[in-house]
Amino acid sequence: MNMARFIAIPVGQGDAFYLELSEGSCLVDGGKSRTYFAELFRRCTRKDGVDVLIVTHNDADHASGILGFLEAGLGCHEVWLPGRWAQVLPYALRPWEEVVALLVEGVEALGNEVRLAEHVDSVFEQYGEQVRNVIEWEEGGQVECDERGWPQEMVASLEKYWLDEDLLVVFPAWYLDQDVYFYVWPWRYPFDEQRWYLFREALVAAARIRQIAMAAFHRGVRVRWFQYSTNPAGGNQWLRPLSAREIVAVPIVRLRGRSEGEEFFLLLSLTTVNKESLVFWSSPEAGSPGVLFTGDSDLEEVVLPSAHKPIVTTPHHGSAANAQAYARVQSVIRDAIWIRSDGNYRSRPCPEFLQQSLRFCTLCRGGTHAKQKVTLFMQRGRWKRAQGVTTCVCV
Repeated sequence: MNMARFIAIPVGQGDAFYLELSEGSCLVDGGKSRTYFAELFRRCTRKDGVDVLIVTHNDADHASGILGFLEAGLGCHEVWLPGRWAQVLPYALRPWEEVVALLVEGVEALGNEVRLAEHVDSVFEQYGEQVRNVIEWEEGGQVECDERGWPQEMVASLEKYWLDEDLLVVFPAWYLDQDVYFYVWPWRYPFDEQRWYLFREALVAAARIRQIAMAAFHRGVRVRWFQYSTNPAGGNQWLRPLSAREIVAVPIVRLRGRSEGEEFFLLLSLTTVNKESLVFWSSPEAGSPGVLFTGDSDLEEVVLPSAHKPIVTTPHHGSAANAQAYARVQSVIRDAIWIRSDGNYRSRPCPEFLQQSLRFCTLCRGGTHAKQKVTLFMQRGRWKRAQGVTTCVCV
């Protein structure tokens, strides 16, 4: 049996976790940099691909590096994506000028009740959290998927609109790594400041889904969809979802009395919601410690497995917004090994993370060491840190 290993890849911002087992390998998220991630992956793992490529949700610091991975030609047999993305694609795959027009329509339809807090990472995500349990969707049938997992009614659009052939005159191709360009455009749209930021972030979210889907489709990669659910199912023998059900047909949803632009805008906002992050559990052998991939989930609606000394990726980089997750983990998991990936932020990690007895960070708050690759390997049925990996010294 090959030695299992886990690597927290030291991306500039965000999460990127690699797991290699005798049964297979996976990469869960890819950090924020579309440009540099592929080379960083090669350097850290000494591999040119994985069996399973996963995006937990539509945040730049989780998803953008996945696009870079696909564009660089690194290998993967399957891509596992949130089911919400498949519901968004019929809108996001239209000619780009139509996508922009639909989102303008969606923003203009927002009522005066929109009040978003300042000084948050994403106003669009905040909006999605507000409407998540308020909007009542109506079922409108479903779309069957082809042999590679792609919704059949979208294949023609996926074939037609390839990455940079669109007229992205209002949205340059390098948007994933810098968004300064948007600050010169507010005069084009009659929005107040809050709606302007919602519109800008919606554009970024739509393009990210669109380009990842097209990159995977034209690589000929099989896609598998995981719809957020409190009754999870699917995955494979060594990697299964805890917050989603695998679906083979995409449910169509509609909002009665709403325009296409409103439907698109609301569905798109839900793809960024942290609560709907895909959570996965990997347990290669009975009795051996596994790995819990939490994404940005607060784990509130997730049934966790009972385990002893597994690796647990720290939810939302140790944000205080996910503080309840630690108690949930401790209620069923003993002696978890917490792995935190983050950029250089004074607000993280939260006190609940610092109370954990065994923890590692790619970059510690207040530390003097450069960002590290956190590598653990399996030895005699237990996870052991590789030589040179230091424990957390966050202050």
